Amino acid sequence: MGSSVAIAAHLAQQARCDFLLIALADMPLVPAGHFIDVIAKAVALGQTAIAASTDGDARMPPAVFGSHHFDELARSTGDEGARDLLQQAATVECSGTCLLDIDNERDLAIARKSLGRD
Repeated sequence: MGSSVAIAAHLAQQARCDFLLIALADMPLVPAGHFIDVIAKAVALGQTAIAASTDGDARMPPAVFGSHHFDELARSTGDEGARDLLQQAATVECSGTCLLDIDNERDLAIARKSLGRD
């Protein structure tokens, strides 16, 4: 995770991006509108912003980081990625199982059920 975040941040710096959206491929239930809301929150707060998703309890991806954080993100290592930075994030709530991170058969069964594909 850390090396992927570091590469993305480095490329965002090279491209002179204002923001970087980090989303996980194993979170397929996140609705498109939620991405729009997280991006809008970050843009409204500016380039020092961090906006993250929350299920009402934890801060997590999808998350948007302003360019102010790219240097720190580019130094990410290990499996933590941007977890420490997320603790500073403004949050956008997403309800239900939308933020489910599918890592095993049990998670997949929950996702299938939420889609009505038992």
